[in-house]
Amino acid sequence: MDPGHLPRYGEALDGTPWVLRQIGAAQIEGICRGKVRVEADAVLSKSSAPGGVSAAVAELQRAANDATAAGEEPETLDPVADLKVSTLDLVTAIRERQTLLARRAAMPCHR
Repeated sequence: MDPGHLPRYGEALDGTPWVLRQIGAAQIEGICRGKVRVEADAVLSKSSAPGGVSAAVAELQRAANDATAAGEEPETLDPVADLKVSTLDLVTAIRERQTLLARRAAMPCHR
């Protein structure tokens, strides 16, 4: 489905701001292990009322709140073990990136 003009900005029914935009693969830091039900057609529809996005935002917020209550970040899939990445160069780059992300997460401004 064509999402139309991006980026799109809005506010969920509970007041949580959201943005729908296209990003590059390098901007993805991880894929959550938890499953969140998102109605893609409702979110991407150009004529969609904010309900489709609100439902998705509510699910994502709930997952983030659950992780925060446990004192951690949402658990992410391991690219090598879970996503079966096996190219040596890519595995090395992934491990280096994971190390850098862990260092960044340990910084006081990211806690």
